Amino acid sequence: MSKWIRVEMIRLFRGEEGTEVVEWTLVAGLIVAIAAATFLAIGQDVDAVFTAIEANTQQAADNVQ
Repeated sequence: MSKWIRVEMIRLFRGEEGTEVVEWTLVAGLIVAIAAATFLAIGQDVDAVFTAIEANTQQAADNVQ
């Protein structure tokens, strides 16, 4: 790691701005984790809905012919 990066990282984590950045990063990470868990939880339900729509659409298309 270059000296400049090391100095800037130390300055970032020692200053007030650094702690604020870390806090906001943790908040953003938590939001992403919650969103991912939500998408995984409802993903199967959404897949079931689209599968039912596909089946109904195919049945309607078959009835038209």
